[in-house]
Amino acid sequence: MYSCGWSMDRIAQELGWGKGTIERAIKNAPPPCRMIRGERVEGRPRVTIDGRLFENHDAPELVRLSPTGIAWGHYGAGPKRLAAMILSAVTDSREARRYAPSFAVGCLLSIPAKSEPWTLTTDAVQSWLVKSREVKDLKPEEALPLEVKPVAWYRPQR
Repeated sequence: MYSCGWSMDRIAQELGWGKGTIERAIKNAPPPCRMIRGERVEGRPRVTIDGRLFENHDAPELVRLSPTGIAWGHYGAGPKRLAAMILSAVTDSREARRYAPSFAVGCLLSIPAKSEPWTLTTDAVQSWLVKSREVKDLKPEEALPLEVKPVAWYRPQR
């Protein structure tokens, strides 16, 4: 790779962007779109993000929501726990717990309990959250819908 010998800060200053602009741009860049996948493995629900189990899977505040684990396809503690897990990928845990009941109704309730594997992107979850914030006093039964896709819909880019 060819280099002019200037640092990124020097290039930013020469372009009139100011010191630290590139670092700020990197720091403030939106997170990349990530793929959430739900499936049943040996009859038990399993949800991954980019192929790995969620980091907060066993977080105490989520276990309190549903000690029996995650679920989808009905309204209850399991879908609320899963909703909080998914929302925590795009926002803080407090807001994730606040919108979890609405997300469980708007998204997870529509997935058949015995369905084929499904996918959802963090971009779609983020868009749902932005729209939900605009609605004052959102009740779970008035939740905005969010469609999940069958796994066959997603084709990773090479």
